[in-house]
Amino acid sequence: MSSHKNTLLAKSGQFQVDSTPYGVVNLHLGQVSIRVSPRALIHLASVLNTASDNYMSLIAHLQSSHCADISSPPSTEAITKDFLSLTQKGDDKIH
Repeated sequence: MSSHKNTLLAKSGQFQVDSTPYGVVNLHLGQVSIRVSPRALIHLASVLNTASDNYMSLIAHLQSSHCADISSPPSTEAITKDFLSLTQKGDDKIH
């Protein structure tokens, strides 16, 4: 009986990505595991990169407009309101 081992692609904290010998990619997010195709992994990585860039832009925007007290991070409600206002204005950086 041959053993088929998964190949670890990346790991950080509770997040792990590995590939199987059968062409499936496993995403492990804490207690949740998701199987995707390699093409879906590439698409997901692109979406997550865009989301991360947009989030960082949003935080920078919030900090510059709320610079009175940047020692405490803005609330989730403030982030959501500012995000919605940016997307409704048709900001080119928000996709």
